[in-house]
Amino acid sequence: MPVNKIVSSFDEAVADIEDGATIMIGGFGTVAGAPSLLIEAVARKGVKDLTMVANVTGFGKEVWKLLGFKFAEDQDILVRNGQI
Repeated sequence: MPVNKIVSSFDEAVADIEDGATIMIGGFGTVAGAPSLLIEAVARKGVKDLTMVANVTGFGKEVWKLLGFKFAEDQDILVRNGQI
């Protein structure tokens, strides 16, 4: 039986994400290519200790671990400043 994956809002789309979850974010290697409205819905939900698998960076403190291919050269600055 097929699973109905159609939702009516971004908040509903991320409702099952819990603290410590691993989520994958697609995009084009920049924040402009990321699904920003879904990312904002995750932030509104207030989950923390997330592991992100992404080619885009610039996420907030909710992200505990970031896995990806290549990150901006200033990524270490964001880590030192407690921004990720």
